[in-house]
Amino acid sequence: MGQRADSGRYFRRFPGVEWKKDLPRCWHVRQNDSGLGQCSGPKLKAAKMSSMGNLLNANNGTRGMLPALLLAAALAGCSGGANNTAGGSDAGIAVATAAMSAGSPRVALQVTQGILDRAPDNVPALIVRGDALTQLNQNDEAIVAYEAALRKDPHSVGGNLGLGRLRLATDPAAAATMFREVLAAEPNNIHALTNLGVALDLLGDHVAAQSDYHRALNNDPNDQGVQVNLALSLAMSGDSAGALRLIEPIARDKGASTKVRHNYAAILTMAGRRADAAKVLKDDLSPEDTNRAIAASSLTT
Repeated sequence: MGQRADSGRYFRRFPGVEWKKDLPRCWHVRQNDSGLGQCSGPKLKAAKMSSMGNLLNANNGTRGMLPALLLAAALAGCSGGANNTAGGSDAGIAVATAAMSAGSPRVALQVTQGILDRAPDNVPALIVRGDALTQLNQNDEAIVAYEAALRKDPHSVGGNLGLGRLRLATDPAAAATMFREVLAAEPNNIHALTNLGVALDLLGDHVAAQSDYHRALNNDPNDQGVQVNLALSLAMSGDSAGALRLIEPIARDKGASTKVRHNYAAILTMAGRRADAAKVLKDDLSPEDTNRAIAASSLTT
């Protein structure tokens, strides 16, 4: 069982798997400061799939067909408030932000629409609108909102974070630039550090990605989302032992999410422990689907 540091070559081994499109959903992409956006994977249209589920579904052409792989709150689709860096003194912004924190993005949309009808260039309103649209999986419209905010304020923290998250799957290099823009203003912004790590992993620069995850953990040593990201990065760079030391305590906890368990199974498979991976997956998948998932994430040459 060979280990590959080149995640691009690894995922291109499996027909139908677009590694830059499907793999990001493994990661925990930071959404906001409420803690509700720390599930796992970036904010993509189909981000309710687990990492193993993404590989499986991409491999068999039936994406989204396995209910056992759906998460109550996927990383990209987690409920959460608008990024609190939106700022602004308008009382309507406070109402919209509160609606986001309460898991009501449609209310936030209504409120921000009223603000934008009066002031189309209101940057905080555009950012909250983008966050709300992203939660509703209306990513194209969210991109329009974030881009409008950034035209008005190119250094907007919320705008760069929001648009960067949506660019991760299609253009990780551009996303990395946006996250670095945030870090230029806020060097310890844990959301930017975490998302930059994801972008760098997608670009194959695992060493730099791991550095950013460690910087994020220096700010919050107990952030399990970042720990799982770091474990995935270590596994992809060939350090399966280090990855397992990091993820096992998290995955074996009784409160571990389906996403975390499936990431654990993926790392076990990379480490050559296919039987152990199957044990992790058996409660979520049928035996047939378990075998397909393990085959899809195996590094067997």
